[in-house]
Amino acid sequence: MSDYLTVLKKYAVFTGRAPRAEFWYFVLFNFIVSMVLQMLFGSVAETAEDGAASPLAFLPVLYTLVILLPSLAVAARYRSQWVVDLDCLNPAGRYDCADRVLRPRR
Repeated sequence: MSDYLTVLKKYAVFTGRAPRAEFWYFVLFNFIVSMVLQMLFGSVAETAEDGAASPLAFLPVLYTLVILLPSLAVAARYRSQWVVDLDCLNPAGRYDCADRVLRPRR
């Protein structure tokens, strides 16, 4: 839980490093919260008898939108392989990562 709160506190920090535990506990807790919200409030719209969607049906979507920026920030700080691959693409479209392969990560 503390790793999840740490990520939320650093919601706009895209530099530095995130420990492996911080990243994966954030992913796990985010997945659990998303599934619980979807199970509780995602079916509210389906059970409405008059066809009108309940305002609570919007909660899973709202959570996803709120958590989007912290998710991108922790992914950039964790520097997983796909982030490194995306970071290596330069505007000209060339794949230029030879120096990163030879240089050790800190």
